[in-house]
Amino acid sequence: MPELKEMATQKPKLNPPKTDLDRFVYAISHDLNEPLRMVSSFIKLAQSRPQNAVVTDMDTDYLSMALDNANQMTKMISALVDLSRVSRSTDQPAEVFPSSLLVEVNSMYQAELEARDILLEFDCSSPVLAIEEQLITVFKVLIQNVLDHASEGVKRYTIIGRDQGDFVEFVCEAENDRLKTITLSQIFDVFARGNKREQHIGIGLTLARAIVENNGGEMWSEEQKNFNIHFTLPKAQL
Repeated sequence: MPELKEMATQKPKLNPPKTDLDRFVYAISHDLNEPLRMVSSFIKLAQSRPQNAVVTDMDTDYLSMALDNANQMTKMISALVDLSRVSRSTDQPAEVFPSSLLVEVNSMYQAELEARDILLEFDCSSPVLAIEEQLITVFKVLIQNVLDHASEGVKRYTIIGRDQGDFVEFVCEAENDRLKTITLSQIFDVFARGNKREQHIGIGLTLARAIVENNGGEMWSEEQKNFNIHFTLPKAQL
């Protein structure tokens, strides 16, 4: 299995944009990113004014807010591009061992998980049919989602694969946590966030669900004691 860092630098093989949405996302990724880069550059220049320049605390705050918003918009555009790429990949699903991928992904997030005192546990002995790079993205999204949104009481996050005949069902659960700020019907919405002050907004779970569906599975969440994500993938026949 290729190293994840090496895979991350590889450009995915893509078909050209097919739908109007694909073409729209492709266009805005080019047409909007350049002005945003210019805005960010001018703000940084304004922040680096000579030391003898008169700068109030309010000036500094406004510039910081403007730069933060420009950076956030850049991330949102990149996220939309990632979403549009899912269905255009020319890679074919192949036999993948999820536990092996999770060992690698766990090592990538080890420092952040330890800082939050969160233990990641996983178990899935059954191989699945999936595009390896896309499944890695799903696992990264799930772990990042816990780091961004889980309450301080969460100390364990489990990802368990259960053999369900022709499919493997993954149950991903954050112990002692409920998603209180956003309803289950909203968690897969693009750029969903629990409230106006929520800083971590993005497209993570939307992207993860699109990947799972592109690989022949389904993703959902259930109303339970602990916040959870379920998804299925076709089981590889040994």
